Amino acid sequence: MKRLIIIAFFISSFAVVSCDNSSSSNNTNNINNTNNLNNTNNINNVNNDAGTDSDVEEDGSTGTCDAPPRSFWNYDLTVMPPGNVEIQATCRGMSSHVYVYVADSAWEDNMVNQDMIDDIIYAWDTATPSNNNMGIHELSTSTFGNPPDVDNDEHIIIFITPLGSYNGHTFDGYFKRENQTSGTYSNLAEMIYLDCEYNAPNSDYLLGVLAHEFQHMLQYNADSSEESWLDETFSQAAMFMTGYWSDLSTGNSYLLNRHTTNPLVVADPRNYDYGAGFMFAAYTVDRFSSSFYADLSQSQTRGISSVNEILALQNLGNEYDFFRLILDWATASLLNDENIDEGNFAYLTFGDEISTPSPTMGQTGQSYNINLPLSAYYYLSYQLSPGEEIDINISDGENLIGRTIYYTTSSTEVADVVPTSGTLLFTAPDDGVLTLILLRVAGEGSVTIEAQ
Repeated sequence: MKRLIIIAFFISSFAVVSCDNSSSSNNTNNINNTNNLNNTNNINNVNNDAGTDSDVEEDGSTGTCDAPPRSFWNYDLTVMPPGNVEIQATCRGMSSHVYVYVADSAWEDNMVNQDMIDDIIYAWDTATPSNNNMGIHELSTSTFGNPPDVDNDEHIIIFITPLGSYNGHTFDGYFKRENQTSGTYSNLAEMIYLDCEYNAPNSDYLLGVLAHEFQHMLQYNADSSEESWLDETFSQAAMFMTGYWSDLSTGNSYLLNRHTTNPLVVADPRNYDYGAGFMFAAYTVDRFSSSFYADLSQSQTRGISSVNEILALQNLGNEYDFFRLILDWATASLLNDENIDEGNFAYLTFGDEISTPSPTMGQTGQSYNINLPLSAYYYLSYQLSPGEEIDINISDGENLIGRTIYYTTSSTEVADVVPTSGTLLFTAPDDGVLTLILLRVAGEGSVTIEAQ
């Protein structure tokens, strides 16, 4: 699955996630979680007896809602730039924290039913795959802070409606900043839009999207000017922390294609790699716990400076910064071994559910020219025999940091390298494979690597 923010070019006031619908796998009821052992049988359907009557359950939810029917402004995403359409909707369920509205047309067409509503409320208020005692709302707010409240109503509106498609892309959901200010097309309410046309709204996949979009709302309240790449990474962390691994397959695709050099840090949100963001978020939550993102989201600085500020609290040394963290993450993606460096080179939660990147196998005497944007890294490996010396020449070395990993049949040795002189000299102690990880920490452009 490919996630895009393809309409932010036209409208910058909201966040939207979409699916590339060129493959039927996008419509197989959350195929991204087929390997997620935490999500078996959709925990939202367990012990949920809300039914269709109006009895109040222990979690405060009801099968009906006392909020009145109303119309909502919605983006027409079947055209670009999107238009604005008004859609009639009825509240089909509520709790102390949420109203779940459904477009009347979707209800009449049986795209959404009461069991789906009850599952969504249960996931929102009561339990998630990662925590049997906390729903999406509590897990997210305990980490990222409280939502805004422009309408003087503590309920968040989840609006379920077909979001349509454009040019082969279908849309999962979005948070619309425009609803936080007065305007012709503002609903003046805290709202999350959720699709019901291509995936069931109570599927683990779209519950992950719900957690993702809710974080955007929370971050809007905490700091509406946070850099977009970091805001998106927060949302990927929310998806991971709730246990809805909607982007695990996207993350695995990112790892398998590490011959490309997609960076985590991007200036244009359309270029954000959701697979990279999901795997980075999972790695950092595993290593530092959710408190890392709690501190980061409330930081008064932004972007890389914000990450460095919070890393300084982790007692990792004065030289440990955002780029060292990226290098550790790149190493963990390659090794995924909790027995090395006290578990810092592993995905502790995912275990063996992640894919292993395949570094480019280099040949001595051959030159490799790699486009390496800021925060992007690259793997290059060489097969060596005992006592063999390899001299690796690297251009633009002053703007790079690196790490070598030497594999033999009996050991794995990891060492940091700083190729400021543009040369790395390595002598093989035994038969093995030398893998070089190069990471750009400043500048831009291509890097040339040649070994002799």
